[in-house]
Amino acid sequence: LISAEVPIVTELNKVGNRQKCCFEIYGFDIMFDQALKPWVLEVNCLPSLSSSSIFDKQVKTQLICDAFTLVGFLGYNKEIMR
Repeated sequence: LISAEVPIVTELNKVGNRQKCCFEIYGFDIMFDQALKPWVLEVNCLPSLSSSSIFDKQVKTQLICDAFTLVGFLGYNKEIMR
């Protein structure tokens, strides 16, 4: 996160009052070595949310659900709407 802090903060400062209007999802590509030390390969400011497999779709669907929950959106519940 520290390695991407400057460009992230620079972009967020362009928005103005960002606490009430938006959020972004960043993609971190990380590789682990034999000692399980993490190495950041790249940080994507516009990660792809398209799915190439069932597993990929499950992971990305949960990511979006978690992001919406984090910012305060509640999921749709068919049972409550009846």
